[in-house]
Amino acid sequence: MTFIDNSSEKPTVFQILLFAVLSVLYLICAIHGFYRTNTRRHYHRLYSVRFLFPLACLFCVVENIALAASGSIIEARMDDHGILKVVFLLQALQVPIYLVTIFELTYLVHKRRSVHFCGMYFDEGRLGRRVQGVFSTPVKSFVFRNLIRFIALVCLVLGIAANLDILKDREDLDTLAGRTGWWKLWDREATDQEMYSVHVLMSLIPTAVLIFCSFFL
Repeated sequence: MTFIDNSSEKPTVFQILLFAVLSVLYLICAIHGFYRTNTRRHYHRLYSVRFLFPLACLFCVVENIALAASGSIIEARMDDHGILKVVFLLQALQVPIYLVTIFELTYLVHKRRSVHFCGMYFDEGRLGRRVQGVFSTPVKSFVFRNLIRFIALVCLVLGIAANLDILKDREDLDTLAGRTGWWKLWDREATDQEMYSVHVLMSLIPTAVLIFCSFFL
């Protein structure tokens, strides 16, 4: 499993407190996000922002609660429990939702302020019509929005495959998924010993895509 299994170390008291605080913060974000997006008219047609963003925050709440309680899970050797698999599945949904939400919010800000965005032109809060044909703003808007959704779908598939151990290229390396980072992949000593794993890369790619797109947007 990605971040909880029977071979994991139990969380310290500080980590448990940290997970508890993060759970509360994400719950506040979910409530605030749902309230803001349902009381502001310009969010009403952005369903990914209105519903999916608060839902992703709730998924983070569940994940941090599971991490806080991971000591008992590890002690009881319950890493194969069905409820835990649901938590892993919810974790895989977070990156795709955040990716779509960030794009839609950035798109909305540029559109409302009539600022150029990814080659798209806006005029008084509407799609610009100065260019016609396949390079027109409506076509670019359609392409970019669906491209982001496709990338989010790929990240979802990778996340599910990594979290649920669907692809086991090397049994001894699958336990590293969710517990290592890109730096270790470039650490030649560590790499020669244990880091070449498709499973590890699959667990890292969705987050890397989200970070790259966030900086780009």
